[in-house]
Formats: sequence, C-alpha cells, structure tokens
Amino acid sequence: MEPTEIFKISFKHLLEKRNVTQVKIAEHIGVSPRSVNDYFGARVNYSEHRRQRIANFFGKTYLEMLNLGHQLTTGSDPIKQELPVVLKDVVSKLGKLDQKDLKLVDELVTRLSKK
Repeated sequence: MEPTEIFKISFKHLLEKRNVTQVKIAEHIGVSPRSVNDYFGARVNYSEHRRQRIANFFGKTYLEMLNLGHQLTTGSDPIKQELPVVLKDVVSKLGKLDQKDLKLVDELVTRLSKK
C-alpha cells in the first residue's frame, strides 16, 4: 500500500475519532470542504506539505500519521518492531526528557541526518 493511502486511512480515523468535520480541517489546511471530500474520493491527491499540515492539526508528525495508518491496516507497529534494542531504550528515555532537552536531541538528529 502506498504511503498516501496509509496516510489517508489515519486521517479518516482521526476525523471520526475526534469528531472533526471536513469543514474544520479544510479551514486549517486552506482548502475548500469539497477538496477534502475529493481527497477521500481519490479525485484529488494532497502534497506532502498539505499532509504535514493535516498531521499538525491532529498534533502528530507525518511519520506518526503513517505509523498510525499502518497500525490500523495491519495491527502492528513497524517503528517499535524494527528498532534495535539499543534504540528502544533511547526512545523510552526520550519520554522522560523536558522540552529543552528534546529540542537539543532534535537539533542533533537534524545535523546528523544532513551528513
């Protein structure tokens, strides 16, 4: 399944779960409500930037939306399953960091990913 379809599954799920109207999400991402309806009907495909804005609306990252869509379709969590034991330990410790430390970790990861 394509990432755009996986994203759409999590988008639909969160709209229903949080009882958000298509009008509200359309206002947030700067499109017409019909455009959102067309997106679900596969008549329109949103750019990655627009999908990121949708993820932000729900307080998630684009990757978290893809992970949620994957969980909904397969019942498994690919991120947690594929992390080596050392990374699982690091991820569990990240939840205990304050905002300042998380920002430093984010900056470090950004720098390392550019090399």
